[in-house]
Amino acid sequence: MYECGYKMTVRDLCRAISIRHKCEYSLKWRFAHVFMGLSLIAVGLMYVVRIFSIEFSEFTPMFLSMYLLLTLLGVILLFYKQVAILVQILQARKNGLFGRQFLYRITDEGIISESLGTDEVVSWLSFRSSGVGKHGILLGLPGGLFHWLPKSGFASPEDWEMASDLAKRRLPKIEY
Repeated sequence: MYECGYKMTVRDLCRAISIRHKCEYSLKWRFAHVFMGLSLIAVGLMYVVRIFSIEFSEFTPMFLSMYLLLTLLGVILLFYKQVAILVQILQARKNGLFGRQFLYRITDEGIISESLGTDEVVSWLSFRSSGVGKHGILLGLPGGLFHWLPKSGFASPEDWEMASDLAKRRLPKIEY
């Protein structure tokens, strides 16, 4: 059994969300976001420039706002990961997640989370999207919930190595 205890910080949350993004979105979908974002930005800006070059009598504010909205949507798609991190940081601040102490015990059967007030073992097969990265282990549950076990939360580097090897063997899917 290995223990991981830490106090949640913004850096931990950013690392967890980054690994979660890589686990849930394949490289193909990430490239599609970039392509669609750049395309929408190009089309939106092209039409905004075109609107400003026509005579004022033909100008309609509705078209300008529509093309500016199209450009904004392109920027959001292009920077989807950063927008997702920002939204989740704001939600974590609102819910009082930062500064909260987390304690996990990793066993062959699964994960025991003492920080949530339960000593129930969550089986390895319960995790939907999971990843082991250089900064920690992400264990994603259905419904968008996840457990983050940072490398810095383990007592020693040997404990980290053993726990990450156990997670790699037992997790149903690792895509990171």
